[in-house]
Amino acid sequence: MWPSTPSANRASPAPPTQAHSILCGIDTLTGTLTAGKAADLVICGIDPLAGIDALGEPANIHTAVKD
Repeated sequence: MWPSTPSANRASPAPPTQAHSILCGIDTLTGTLTAGKAADLVICGIDPLAGIDALGEPANIHTAVKD
């Protein structure tokens, strides 16, 4: 998990989606949750890091938004 606040001694690493969008040259279009950028978003009632398979249960998905 990436720190929400960088320490005074080092910068916070870029999340994978941001790093990948930079590598693909599309970081002005996507890669971070920023106004004006395209994004897909899933709101779930579980912690997907605790068990990603739980996202396969429709009852665990509250909202899905595709841009």
